[in-house]
Amino acid sequence: MEINLYKDYAEKDDRWAELAGQTLKAQRLVKYYTDEARKLIEALKDASGDMSCHGGDFLFERMVRRGTIDFMSIPELQDRDLEEFRKPDSCAWKLSKK
Repeated sequence: MEINLYKDYAEKDDRWAELAGQTLKAQRLVKYYTDEARKLIEALKDASGDMSCHGGDFLFERMVRRGTIDFMSIPELQDRDLEEFRKPDSCAWKLSKK
């Protein structure tokens, strides 16, 4: 007996599959270039000596952002149900290959 793992998924045509393939390729390119940019930023930070710098037409500015608050570490909130403060659910999509 064959098990259908995708019974709750609508089956689409070749045009849809082509679009999905192009999307997945674009997502992989985004990941590649995001990783590449992250490596280059690290190299630029090292070359900047932890200071704001400029050279040629470029400006590389060091900015400090305030840290997030760890609400779970606040004793007054330990026994408090925070669900009433939760924002509405959102819908997300994930493309992958079988």
